[in-house]
Amino acid sequence: MTSTQSGARLAGALVLVGSLLGLVSEASAVSTVTAVSSNADWHLVASMSGRMMGLTGDASGNLLSFDTSQNLFQLPATGLASAMSANAPIPNSSFVLLATSSNSGSWIAGIAPLSDGTTLFDNGTSNEIDLVTSPGTATPAYVNGWLDAPQGMTLDPSGTALYVANTAAHTVVRVPRVGGAFDWAAGATIVSGLNYPTQVQVDANGDLYIADLNDMAIYEMTASAVAGVVGGGSPATPASGLVTRASGPDLHGVNGLALDPSGNVFFSLYHGETLSNGGIFTIGEVPASWSTSQPATLANGGVIDVADTSSSPAIDSGEQPLAIVNGVLYTGSWNSDKIYGYQLGSVARVSNLSVTLSGGNLVASWSPGGSQSYTCTLLYGFNAPSKFTVTTTSSNCVFYNVGNMPYGVRVSVNGSPSSVTAWATPLRTILCVRGSVHRKVTGANPRCPAGFTQR
Repeated sequence: MTSTQSGARLAGALVLVGSLLGLVSEASAVSTVTAVSSNADWHLVASMSGRMMGLTGDASGNLLSFDTSQNLFQLPATGLASAMSANAPIPNSSFVLLATSSNSGSWIAGIAPLSDGTTLFDNGTSNEIDLVTSPGTATPAYVNGWLDAPQGMTLDPSGTALYVANTAAHTVVRVPRVGGAFDWAAGATIVSGLNYPTQVQVDANGDLYIADLNDMAIYEMTASAVAGVVGGGSPATPASGLVTRASGPDLHGVNGLALDPSGNVFFSLYHGETLSNGGIFTIGEVPASWSTSQPATLANGGVIDVADTSSSPAIDSGEQPLAIVNGVLYTGSWNSDKIYGYQLGSVARVSNLSVTLSGGNLVASWSPGGSQSYTCTLLYGFNAPSKFTVTTTSSNCVFYNVGNMPYGVRVSVNGSPSSVTAWATPLRTILCVRGSVHRKVTGANPRCPAGFTQR
């Protein structure tokens, strides 16, 4: 994981805010780290009739959703774009009902749209994979056989193979597709030894990602490793052939899984008690415009908290299916029966903000810097903003000649509702005297030692 780290460079846009009388003093830095997303970044795009079980997108930019009311809906791309822009949900009348309770199971998490306009979905309760040929018409494509309570499934980028998280069998099965037809009987286990895999995804390079519920892990199987198994090798296992991208007890309840074109891997938790009590996280090369709050308890430290129960109404402690469609990360809120969207890469973030009072100047620095435009506002005690502000494209700002009182700086990203505040408590130096002995004492609230008096 990488993130832009910027030092406290005093070059760049500096502002003289006037002379505020008071003692010149020193201070220690106060650092804060923001969440990557906040309430204002998540847009309500749809209110559904039941709790979200599955989400995915198709090649046309539509979003497909399955809920516990046993309805498989298609949400149109045009409606999604309007909902994101207006922050208002799509009218339910615009939903396209693909399958209903009469032809879908009660526990569906895997949805795979096909290039011919049809859609596969798995029915874990009856061990079958069904095919929607037209809205309201679904027929079994494959029943029983090697299926054992399947949940997630996905096509590879070329559309020549379907990967199925065969959950209760603790395997991932690859089904070849030749001439547009799936050879279900030729479905072969390529990963074994798992512990209730819930979701699978394949990136543009052909690398396979697996969310494993009880192993509490995100695994990766490279395209070359997949090819080796398809060519006759033994199935990969967590001990051999898989790369652990994230693991640990804090990943209990890993459920949703989604990949973006940049190679970032998003996953959701619904029982992450010590991590966030549910949330969305990402691993991989993270855009520099994002914050880097890294939970230290994870096996590999490269995990960013995108959203959790404290930062967004989209997140709760229930299951959180994920999908990325046209650069928008969608999640289904389990407890509210709603779908929310978050525009990836559009919201720059301020992180690692520190504010130091030094030499009479209040210096604020943060990461990332780069080409974003920021506004710094000087704050007095009790969070009261002053009239002094500065706009800069640097990663620091300076307020000159401030006085002896607690000062803060609020840094906001222009064009975004996000902001971060940090405070510097000025340190004051006093002179203490006992007879001919003089001693200086410095602190936020300095006091003379016993036997000394302040001069």
